[in-house]
Formats: sequence, structure tokens, C-alpha cells
Amino acid sequence: MAKLQMSETILDDSDPRLRALNSDWDSKEVPGEQILELLQKMRTKMHEEGGVGLAAPQVGVNLRLFIVEVKGNPRYTGMPSLPFQAFINPVIEKFSQRTGLFEEGCLSVQDCRIQMRRPKAVTIRYLDQYLRPRRQRLKGVLARIVQHEFDHLEGILIKDYLPVEWQ
Repeated sequence: MAKLQMSETILDDSDPRLRALNSDWDSKEVPGEQILELLQKMRTKMHEEGGVGLAAPQVGVNLRLFIVEVKGNPRYTGMPSLPFQAFINPVIEKFSQRTGLFEEGCLSVQDCRIQMRRPKAVTIRYLDQYLRPRRQRLKGVLARIVQHEFDHLEGILIKDYLPVEWQ
């Protein structure tokens, strides 16, 4: 079993690893202890960079997992606090029909903030930071962040939503 190697820096949008296929975590290939260690390293990096979410592909690990946490973030002063949560092997089962606009940025796409229209709620199935299976309906800011980070697992960046001539 190989040890997970996280990049010391967040990958920028020119790095092909952000577009690579991301695999579900399998405990037979990567022990749970390594996943828990990765989650903590990602949390530290996310705080250092001022993010509210971070996907494993952004740190060079092509596994389907991401984290979310909002507390005292100077980049997002009007955003409500959200406790630390991990989403491992997430599957979005349902999107609400109601949508809303919100300005999004991305740690991998520098100097790019765009108004994004996304569903206001999602139902998601995943393993949490304790490796327990969960299924939840998320709404508001958490649903928005989860959709953004889930896009990373699909190899999608926010700039992909811009018209081609702007990319």
C-alpha cells in the first residue's frame, strides 16, 4: 500500500491533475488512518489559504473526497459559520429545482470570482470524517459549497461555466 502524498501547494487551474479521473476511496487500498491524516492536512491548508472548502484533487490526491468549514474567514465575512465536515465518496442523489445566484471563487483559479446559479438544496450520500455512512439534505451556503467541491471531483472548475471566449 502506497502512502498518500499531498501537494504542499494548492494546484492551479493549469495542472492536469485537476482534470484527472478521481477514484472512490477504498479501505483495501488506502487505510482509514491515512484518510483521516489527509483530511487534517487538507483542513490546515484550507485555513492557510483562506478557503471554505477544499477537494482532494486540489492538493494532488485523485480521490473522491472534500472538506468544508466556515469560521471567521476574512474572505467570506458575511457567510454563516459551518462546522468542519468531510465528504468521502459523495454521491449527489437529488438537486432542488429552486436555484439561486451567489458569487464563487476558487483556490485553484486565481483572480476569478463569478456569479454562479446553482440549486439551493441537494441530497447527498457520503462517508463523514469518522468514516460513517451518511445521507443528508443540505441547503443554503452548505449546499452551494458542496456543489462547488463536488465539481472538483468531476474535473470541473468554476471557469468552465464561463463563456468560451472568457476562459
